[in-house]
Amino acid sequence: MGRRSSPSKCLEDVALEYLLELVDRNLILVHEKSSIGKIKTFRIYDLLRDFCVREGQREKFFHVNIIGLCGISEGTKVRRLGIHSDRKPNDLDNCLQNMRLQSVLNFDWEYYHQSDKLINSRLLSVFDTNYTSINEFPVNLQYFACNNDMARSLPVSLRNLQTFICWNEISEIVEIWEMRQLRHVNFCKMVLPVPPSAETEGKNSIIVLDNLQTHCRVVNLRCIEEVLQRIPNLKKLEISFPSGDVFDGGYYCLNNLVHLLKLESLDMTIVGSLPNLQVLKLLKNSFVGLEWEPNDGEFLQLKYLGFNRTNLENWIADSIHFPSLEHLVIEYCESLEIPSCIGEIPTLESIELSS
Repeated sequence: MGRRSSPSKCLEDVALEYLLELVDRNLILVHEKSSIGKIKTFRIYDLLRDFCVREGQREKFFHVNIIGLCGISEGTKVRRLGIHSDRKPNDLDNCLQNMRLQSVLNFDWEYYHQSDKLINSRLLSVFDTNYTSINEFPVNLQYFACNNDMARSLPVSLRNLQTFICWNEISEIVEIWEMRQLRHVNFCKMVLPVPPSAETEGKNSIIVLDNLQTHCRVVNLRCIEEVLQRIPNLKKLEISFPSGDVFDGGYYCLNNLVHLLKLESLDMTIVGSLPNLQVLKLLKNSFVGLEWEPNDGEFLQLKYLGFNRTNLENWIADSIHFPSLEHLVIEYCESLEIPSCIGEIPTLESIELSS
């Protein structure tokens, strides 16, 4: 694979090019796609996986352990470790104690375990774990995924963090606004606080998260200038307003979403007009009243439109309202009728109905 990447391309686009090359060679399989056909997950053939694991360990690039950590002999230099083990937690401690690890992927423990050994590895940049916890965070972490309370005490010292994933509900984490390198944030549910103002912090300028592309499952996001000016390059956003207060006054300032000019995917309860929006999912309580008539000139780039459990009954639309629409999905909307003119949209490929 001798592909040379363009300096103008982001890391994700370069990685996708390499993966697509493997797909073209039938070395890996596309397993799941997004609403508009973008690849989300891959699968690998068993024989190829076994070959990769064997060669990775032979070249000392990474180690994968299936039946316990005792397979790694004492003194072995391990940089990247994948653990699929039913061994006792102290096996991990013994294994980590003398290693200079860069990556740890821990998948299978079904009970909580706390380890102090990882803090000895200042080189650790990737930490993906289920129920293993540590008292201190290695300062060079770039990728962090967890399924416990570790995310509640995130230190601001993680200046290099790029990907942050947690499958628990998390309250406000104001430290996120200090992490300049963040690219992707994905939580089960998260309240994103308004960042401290530059005046409050005593700084001449605010910290802008130029690299942030994805922010999923944010609750009650206030789209005020102090927030949006710090995330100008956001491409994917999922927000919800379960409190029911979103329609009162201008507290949430949702009209300001039009300033996110690079936004491509939006999953939220109400939406305005966004110039590059390609995916829109309208969920429960998305509408005030039972009728919706979009305005001319909106949704010009929209390719995927989904309704799920909305109270909408009368949808007034013409084919000119969604000139780029490819997929229409309606789930559990018992009273909603599809306008007949939707079928006249030349780009429309599919309509899916669920009840």
